[in-house]
Amino acid sequence: MLAQHIVDYRTQHGGFRSVDELHEVNGIGESTLTGSPRA
Repeated sequence: MLAQHIVDYRTQHGGFRSVDELHEVNGIGESTLTGSPRA
């Protein structure tokens, strides 16, 4: 499901210009980007 959200975002916005844009993808939070385990 997360992969589809990433593809959808890239399709709608023409790709990512920075890592910070990943925060705008549904299902990606700080712990996903830092590799921290979820509580």
